[in-house]
Amino acid sequence: MTTIKKLLPVLFLSALSGVAAQAAEDKPAASAEETFKSLDKDGDQRLSKSEAANDKSLARTFAYLDADGNGYLTLREYTAHLKK
Repeated sequence: MTTIKKLLPVLFLSALSGVAAQAAEDKPAASAEETFKSLDKDGDQRLSKSEAANDKSLARTFAYLDADGNGYLTLREYTAHLKK
């Protein structure tokens, strides 16, 4: 019984840190989606080269991120580099 009482705070803190880590992982994805939407001026759920030009870093890496080479970035293509 004493061992369980000693382990409970440790288990609680471990669970809490796991939740915090998950929240930290979710936040960049959410902000990436918000950034994507703010750049998508025509609301077609893809970024053209001219829309991407509003973000200097994105404009420089546009061709690399355009995995299918169609001249547009989807949200999936845009966020894929964040996972690497």
